[in-house]
Amino acid sequence: MPTPPPLDGALVLDLADEPLLVAGRYLADLGARVIRVEHQHGDPTRARTPFLDGQPGPERSLAHLLYNAGKQSLALDLDSDAAWRQIRDIAALADVVIAPAEKSPQARALIDDLRADPDSGPSLIDVVMRRGQPHLAVSDLATLAAGGVLYCCGFPGVAPDYPAGKLGYKQGAYIAVAAAVAAIFDRRLRGRRNAAEVSLQEAATSTTIQAANQNIWRWWGSICERAGEGGLDNRVLGTGFNSWKTGNTGKVTLLKSYGATFPTHDDQWVAFMPNPVRWEAFAQWYREVMGPGHGMGAEEWSDPTYRVNNREDSNNYFHEFCAAVDRDELVTRGQEGRHYATPVQTVADIAADPHLAARDFFPQVDHPALGRALPKPRSPYRLSRADIQARPAPGLGEHTQAIVESLGDGSLTPRAGSATGRDGDLPLSGYRVLDFCWMAAGPLITELLGNLGADIVKVESATGIDQVREFVHPPEGFSIDTGGFFADCNTNKRSLTLNLHKPETVEFIKRELLPHFDMVTSNYAPDAMAKWGLGPDDLLPLFPHLVIGSFPVMGHSGPKSHWRAIGNGVLALSGVPGHMGAPDRPPVGMGTLHTDFTLAPIAAAGLIAALLQREETGQGQFLEIAQYEASVHLLDTELIEQLANGVAAPRNGNHSTEHVPHGIYPTAGDATTPDDRWVAITARSDAEWRAICGVIGRADLAEREDLATVQGRRAAEDEIDASISAWTSSRNEWQIAEQLQAHGVPASALESVADQVENDPAMHDYYLAYNRGEVPFLAHKQPFTWNHDYLPARPSPGLGEHNLEILQGELGLDDEQLAQLVINEIVH
Repeated sequence: MPTPPPLDGALVLDLADEPLLVAGRYLADLGARVIRVEHQHGDPTRARTPFLDGQPGPERSLAHLLYNAGKQSLALDLDSDAAWRQIRDIAALADVVIAPAEKSPQARALIDDLRADPDSGPSLIDVVMRRGQPHLAVSDLATLAAGGVLYCCGFPGVAPDYPAGKLGYKQGAYIAVAAAVAAIFDRRLRGRRNAAEVSLQEAATSTTIQAANQNIWRWWGSICERAGEGGLDNRVLGTGFNSWKTGNTGKVTLLKSYGATFPTHDDQWVAFMPNPVRWEAFAQWYREVMGPGHGMGAEEWSDPTYRVNNREDSNNYFHEFCAAVDRDELVTRGQEGRHYATPVQTVADIAADPHLAARDFFPQVDHPALGRALPKPRSPYRLSRADIQARPAPGLGEHTQAIVESLGDGSLTPRAGSATGRDGDLPLSGYRVLDFCWMAAGPLITELLGNLGADIVKVESATGIDQVREFVHPPEGFSIDTGGFFADCNTNKRSLTLNLHKPETVEFIKRELLPHFDMVTSNYAPDAMAKWGLGPDDLLPLFPHLVIGSFPVMGHSGPKSHWRAIGNGVLALSGVPGHMGAPDRPPVGMGTLHTDFTLAPIAAAGLIAALLQREETGQGQFLEIAQYEASVHLLDTELIEQLANGVAAPRNGNHSTEHVPHGIYPTAGDATTPDDRWVAITARSDAEWRAICGVIGRADLAEREDLATVQGRRAAEDEIDASISAWTSSRNEWQIAEQLQAHGVPASALESVADQVENDPAMHDYYLAYNRGEVPFLAHKQPFTWNHDYLPARPSPGLGEHNLEILQGELGLDDEQLAQLVINEIVH
């Protein structure tokens, strides 16, 4: 009999509106029973375009089919007191209640009552647009503006680009998933009730720590600049890959970033960056294509310092090189040479990808409410002890009778816990993780586990430096431990330096360390841990209690499992760059390395769920999440529209298929910041359109019958944008947003990192401030509060800082044993 998913028996009441809508689907994927409360006529998601086969209907919205998959539908008359009494009765029984961002009076009363009784009832996952301002109207556009994401996307001198996918909502929902699973873990094992509040602004900001790092601003007074095809100009990054090996450690250079994407010979696009440690092989390839002695084929480009100091020239040479090679040839040979080369994909590419087909990523899912099967992307979770199946979205009210009857007869109850958690104030207190993750995507996962109370021991090497340590440094006090980007990915960890290239080290890890740990994590290529003898097939037979998490780019199976990618390379695969921006501009994607940050909360949720199952069954297991598969879930309905309707959604610039107006408009700024200032404005309804007209003094537009509906406004979108721009361009963006929000219209200033650090009161408590020596640091906290406070955060560790603490203080090694480990080059 198959093992049930790890959250089997958990009960979740889903009251979410659009910002956290997808959270319930991930919880359902992990096995929770998710009761989706909706109006008897259907919630707004069922009315969203596009529709299956272009035919409207409450069961045919592709957004509903995507985001409500695996849930149960409880359809009630939400205007009646009787319905809310039933909802309250279910809430009293639930493990978790997911709250809406914009609350009806009845929902507000329920959430307030749950907050007022912290000792009984369900755990609560609430959400706000900005911390301390629960009244604000919400849109994804305003979320990304307030969170600083929009400021990093697009081209100089024009309005920033709005990404495809509703990424502000997605990140908020992913954070909610992690918080909900942690709450279920704590309730099941300790009987505790918790309350989390997600800030959509902070969630969006948490995805900018590479592109708009707050330490760059504090140390250098520098703000990232959009550079179009050139990516993002970060004026201070550090000395570059392998600077510590070359000895170039005493200087921080002002430089431009590598370009995000490049056009190829066949009018396609790629994300491309040579692997720095295989530069000579790339240079030979470059000379084959471009001719000897030209550009980066010249001898001086072999010097990494020269490449760092001539980054703008290198971008130009990469552009020439990529333009001389067809996309598929460039990607294939690049990957064979272990470089970072991935195609900028559209949904048509993703749907036809043989790698995803080999991994059965698009199974046919029977939908009884439709009387047919549809291909849908499967869950990114792949567990060795449970087969997570793709499931249909529910028919409207499909489960109402059964839920009401089970409520009446007392059978609607979550499964009681069958194990006891360890001592501590936080969900993961007392649990230990041996962390082999590097760069950003993996370390951000274990950082969240650490913030939730786990003891994270980060295994590092003094000779193979985690490259994230080498970027974003201060002008003075520069050292291997002053990387500002590293500081944001590795709070609440301890550092242990080991030489993994020696078999004796692996034996030491198995003999001395692993018996004391609950999890092992890595985001290396699939074969790396196995080559060291630390793969799941090596460890689980010896340590069946372990939860092992692996987060490679392409997964452990499939024809492209050997592919390598970082940052923008994974984003290029996701389809987001291929479906964002103006159609007459290159698909440059985002300035943020977005997929690095979106993986963390859903992966942490999967690990916590697997740990819960381990505690209840005594059996560990292997969890795989392929970054590529997780990334395609960032799209909104673009992919499912391709799969179900065979339609590739066009690039719409900053416009929306749902709302008009929906745009980014120029403002006058103020005396200190007059340039590159913008405001994001959305009208989600005809009433909000009329409110905008009133605020900007254009009653004539409100009175026009041809603009009374969203369809009519879409036909006049350029005229509307021009009218709004004429009004905003002479005003301050903060004042504009305040005026519009006072009338219930979602609006926000486009914030830079300087705005967030210096000017925005909603962000003032979000950063952890500390000093390392004489160097002041700011590090991101997690973008949710836990029982009214941010999760505890400690500064990132120095390289090898905790060697003695772990090896002698905890393992009990004496001085002679420790010296022998150093002599044998097991400990660096």
